[in-house]
Amino acid sequence: MSNYVQSTNFATKDSLSPGDPLKIVKGTEINTEFVNIAVAVATKADTASPTFTGTPALPTGTIAVTQSAGNNTTAIATTAFVQAATTALGLGTMATQNASAVAITGGTITGTTVNSNTVGSNSVGARTVSTSSPTGGSDGDIWYKV
Repeated sequence: MSNYVQSTNFATKDSLSPGDPLKIVKGTEINTEFVNIAVAVATKADTASPTFTGTPALPTGTIAVTQSAGNNTTAIATTAFVQAATTALGLGTMATQNASAVAITGGTITGTTVNSNTVGSNSVGARTVSTSSPTGGSDGDIWYKV
């Protein structure tokens, strides 16, 4: 992406005396200006539905519009939108999320996948995640000690 930079200052030619060869506007000067403008325009994003590459960022001091709750379009989500969505789902704040660890504080859980095994999916018994050693249960129960 480039900004237009003027190569020839045509206004200065007006102040030159008549007959000065530099007063003449040359076709190459006009062509250079045209090419500079064409390159600058072609390398800018369209105002309507722009397609960005790399990491898009807003100019300093600009505030983005936060999408409405439940928006599942391809619109860019602000951190405010993501924060509201994780809070609404009961996932806590973004500051407390940890992608590499999940704390489970014991108890019997169902419908959750642990190491590719769906907890509570076998027809014989329950699968339990606990911080203590297994006790009780029945045949078919599986315990995961954390």
